[in-house]
Amino acid sequence: MPIFSSATVMDNPINFNYIKMEELVILDPNAEVSSHVKIQIKPVNKDYFSLKNGQKVCLNSDNINLKQTIYSKLDKQLLVVSIGGLDDKEEHFISFQRKFDYPYTPE
Repeated sequence: MPIFSSATVMDNPINFNYIKMEELVILDPNAEVSSHVKIQIKPVNKDYFSLKNGQKVCLNSDNINLKQTIYSKLDKQLLVVSIGGLDDKEEHFISFQRKFDYPYTPE
């Protein structure tokens, strides 16, 4: 879940209401580049999916607007989630990354 207030461009904070998400990927930071993507989630029928501040994208949901591709199963390990897309004004490409231990336990 991205925290929009943490977004910056060249160290300057930017404000936006949603991301036009183009892709969400779960990566293994310790794997070879050719096999580091574990899961990829992309919009089904559009170039983007509107992701609002605080909105969650669950890996086990059947959201008809998103297509999930699983390249390999998740093990108990360190992973990185990366969310990328344009801001709502289409001025900046926004990218959020966060390391987490899988399985993740929400706070």
